[in-house]
Amino acid sequence: MTERSGEPDYPAMPTGRAGVSEEDTSAHSTPLHNLVGGVLMGVIGAAALILAIGMPDPGDDILTAPGLLPGLVGASLLAMAVYLGVISVRNGALAQIRDRTRNAGESSEQRRTFALMGVVAAYIVALDFVFFEWTVEVAGQRLSWGSFEFFSTVLLALILRFFWRGPPIYCVLIGLLFSTAITAVFRYLFAIPVPGSG
Repeated sequence: MTERSGEPDYPAMPTGRAGVSEEDTSAHSTPLHNLVGGVLMGVIGAAALILAIGMPDPGDDILTAPGLLPGLVGASLLAMAVYLGVISVRNGALAQIRDRTRNAGESSEQRRTFALMGVVAAYIVALDFVFFEWTVEVAGQRLSWGSFEFFSTVLLALILRFFWRGPPIYCVLIGLLFSTAITAVFRYLFAIPVPGSG
């Protein structure tokens, strides 16, 4: 207790940003991580935009074109990827690349990044060349699940596994639920076909 104020002495707060220790902040995202995420987001956005443009348009009104919503999603992803890339470069991502290329391929983080780039490339190729679909009738409604949902589930599960490092079963379940839900919105709510659908 201090002599002047009569107030008790409280222990000092831990050092670091907002009371968080240096060990906790060391796991935060770096500019290089953000740049890699922006590149992957841009690849996915570009693929969505290309697939949307290639969708057949049975009518003359662009507002009813099947590729309208996927195209908007792809364009939004591209815009976010460009913004994330610019911010990452300003924060020193290129300097981190120069530092890490001296020991390229040695760290587990770099191996995960390169593996994920290969997975995204394989995902785009698979959507172009592999098509399958299972259908079932439920209360008079034709429900489908096919190659788009399957490959999207695999991609999302691997992304979660590489960067979130969660349990594999959780990564698969989250990828399955998310890809199936998003595809169902396109198919049944907006009546927009997805790549590989019949």
